[in-house]
Amino acid sequence: MTAEGSKRLQCPYCEGYEVDRVYLASLQLDACACIDCGARWDERTSTGEFVGRGSSATVFTPRPS
Repeated sequence: MTAEGSKRLQCPYCEGYEVDRVYLASLQLDACACIDCGARWDERTSTGEFVGRGSSATVFTPRPS
């Protein structure tokens, strides 16, 4: 599901659909986090291409409430 102009709807690690996304305009990336398994990764906004795995120390993770 990474065809031109489409986004991945599922987590590439657990296939869950509970995915939070943050659009990073300056990088043209979606920073993604799976609610089900906790995995984090980045995707190209234009193609949905997997770019790499994010770390839990990233600035873009939600803060505890």
